[in-house]
Amino acid sequence: MAGAAPVVSQREGLDGVARVYGDVAVRRGAWTLRAGIPTAVVLVRLFPLWRRNVALLASAFVVLALLCMVIAWQTALNLNRLRSAAQRIADGDLSPPRGGATPNLEFAQLQEAFSTMADHLRDARDALDRQMEQERKMNEALQSLRRQVVRQERLAAVGLFVSGVAHEMNNPLQAILGTAELLERQPGVGPETLEAIQFIKTQSGRAREIIRNLSRFSSQQSSTPALIDLRDVIAEVVQLRKRELDLAVIALDVQATSCRKVYANFTELEQVTLNFVMNAQQSVEGSRSRGRILIRLLDSGKRVRLEVLDNGPGVKAEDEPKLFQPFFTTKPVGQGTGLGLSVSYGIIESYGGAIGYHGNEWGGATFFFELPAGEAGDDTSDDRPVVLHGSL
Repeated sequence: MAGAAPVVSQREGLDGVARVYGDVAVRRGAWTLRAGIPTAVVLVRLFPLWRRNVALLASAFVVLALLCMVIAWQTALNLNRLRSAAQRIADGDLSPPRGGATPNLEFAQLQEAFSTMADHLRDARDALDRQMEQERKMNEALQSLRRQVVRQERLAAVGLFVSGVAHEMNNPLQAILGTAELLERQPGVGPETLEAIQFIKTQSGRAREIIRNLSRFSSQQSSTPALIDLRDVIAEVVQLRKRELDLAVIALDVQATSCRKVYANFTELEQVTLNFVMNAQQSVEGSRSRGRILIRLLDSGKRVRLEVLDNGPGVKAEDEPKLFQPFFTTKPVGQGTGLGLSVSYGIIESYGGAIGYHGNEWGGATFFFELPAGEAGDDTSDDRPVVLHGSL
């Protein structure tokens, strides 16, 4: 029987034919068993095996290459999607990235991390926007308070000054008026002298009115407020100005949609409204179109708002910041003291209200004031019909 593993070798035989030999030593004898197969036969037998193995290797290579291409394509697709999301975030678009199928867990986690980052950045931006908006409002409120403080200090200083001036001028003015009246009653006074005395009395009366306004401006103290219906204030002002408006052919309308009352002094609110109406009248008297004035009363949140609109030329932009300053007027010399709006400002401010100006759709001016409405428990309701008055 054969013993050890055969030894394979390739050589030519005695007949000159190349063979593949296998030598095996026999264990029970001192001889060797040798078998040989021609090399050509071996090659013929092995060729189909080689061809099959080569085909398998080629197929495996092609499949592996295709698999690598698919994996690379999916990887590139997901990377491009993440790159686009990162570019949108860099451009300021913090909307949530569009989700999609991912080839593996790692890409899914990376996509989720991008979405979380975008959410956090969006929340941070919104918080920053809110903070900036709050800071803007705080700055505006601070500027408004600063302007009010400056205005109040200026008014206080001017008020202190004009109070002394009004007090010192009142006594000699009364003496002038008294003397003029005594001269007027003297017998034998000629027409020219009477005309001069009348001129003195007229100018003294105007000076007395200026002093009265100065005294009112310097004090700016309200009497005890009461529950006031602004419709009654409007009705009183309309009654006072009706005749002059009719003579000037100026239409006056009233629209009152609010029935709530306010705490104030009736005479002071009448003075403010009358100032608005007189300013509106003087504004439209010089216009080419037919004069029109509208008094409007309406609710404005927790306040009651009164507006006086006109179709005059309005107020110049450079004059708007000075409207409520003392002694500022756009009227011709001798027709205004410049204290009406500043006094009105002090009255409304003393009741915790707001006063202001803006243009209107007619191209004219709208002066308004707002006052806090009476408490809910007060008798602020009234079933009277809405006031509507027209004057042609």
